[in-house]
Amino acid sequence: MPATVAFEDGVEYRNVDVVFKGNMSELAKTGEYMLPIRLEADNGTVNDNKNIIYFKPNIIVPSIITDPTGFM
Repeated sequence: MPATVAFEDGVEYRNVDVVFKGNMSELAKTGEYMLPIRLEADNGTVNDNKNIIYFKPNIIVPSIITDPTGFM
């Protein structure tokens, strides 16, 4: 994830990939994790009372389940 994301004139949104590194299965057990994102503007305005977004990811830990096939 980049430290900052810039928007050109006329661009209203941009997709940004966020990668969480570490033991996510432990976070999935508690379900308590938030990523604060602060909005800033050099050429424009951001409401000082609404300049932080709290992103709470839904962590899904992948698992593989096999069914018995009858073969040994």
